[in-house]
Amino acid sequence: MMRRRRKSIHRSAIALALGLCLAPILGGCAANFGGAKKGDYAPKASVPNYLASTLVASGTDFQCASAPNVTRYYDPYSDGTGKYKVCVSKTDERILKISGRSHSPTGVVCLIPSSDANYSSYFGLRDAQNRIIHQCVTVSADGATVDFSQAVGSRKMNFLHAVEVEDLNDMLAHLGSFDVMGCPAARSYGSLPSIR
Repeated sequence: MMRRRRKSIHRSAIALALGLCLAPILGGCAANFGGAKKGDYAPKASVPNYLASTLVASGTDFQCASAPNVTRYYDPYSDGTGKYKVCVSKTDERILKISGRSHSPTGVVCLIPSSDANYSSYFGLRDAQNRIIHQCVTVSADGATVDFSQAVGSRKMNFLHAVEVEDLNDMLAHLGSFDVMGCPAARSYGSLPSIR
């Protein structure tokens, strides 16, 4: 009986340690399972919306995943929001089209392009002043477009963080300081489809 209990405790400890190690790698920020609510985190700085354009040429053809590809690891609202289908332009992978449903009453979602090229770029691609590049758009079932081509330049962009506008300052503060434990619980993230 005692031997089984030790094995069970040992397996639980291994599973917990593995989960704690993998959460920052897989999600950019560890999930906040403590039930944090809006306002629990004090924003470190207000960062304006900049460096991306919502003007995309009409007729742009997009490569899309068959199902939502930018989703929540943990859904604090349990209402199915925060699942986005993000498509990339077939001519420029830095031009995105996002559709889905936000929990925000305004429907505004902020997108933060990232890359798996190296550790720091996973936490958001940055401009020359080391500010995290982002753009906020109103998301609907029809989709909204964002052009990150000037902001990102020739850098690889294959991953995206998405967060409701109300949580943007918290998200930028935690990504900016590489703090993997305090990101907003209601964030979404995922890989972008590649053009073949």
